[in-house]
Amino acid sequence: MPTPGPPPNPQQITQMQAQFLDEAKRRGLTPQQFQEQQRQQLTADAAKQGLTLEQYVVQLKARAMQEHHMRQQQAHQGQVQGHQPPQQGQMQQIPVNPNADKKPEALAVAKFLRSQDLKMRVCVLDGQRKEMFKGTP
Repeated sequence: MPTPGPPPNPQQITQMQAQFLDEAKRRGLTPQQFQEQQRQQLTADAAKQGLTLEQYVVQLKARAMQEHHMRQQQAHQGQVQGHQPPQQGQMQQIPVNPNADKKPEALAVAKFLRSQDLKMRVCVLDGQRKEMFKGTP
């Protein structure tokens, strides 16, 4: 069983409570009704896996801790290699698979965009020149 991490600070607790209240309000429930609905869902999920509610919650916490540690390791490795972890609001680079089949919908959109009055730009993607579109203001 993993060791529990540091307890959340008061600011984090306040933020979590606000998120909980906002979600309850968004669903049109009182906080008590929303809490009961969550408890029922957890109980049903635990029963599907043949576990008690307590065992299921422990399993969920362990999985969350493991994912958290993996994200921290990835961020640390990125910093060690000179990469900064992406900040919230920044774009992430997504690898492109050049061997993937071209979707007809995407080809139709590209054909349509080429027929419009858009500025063409050339960029380098995976060591090859590619055309990109830029709209006129």
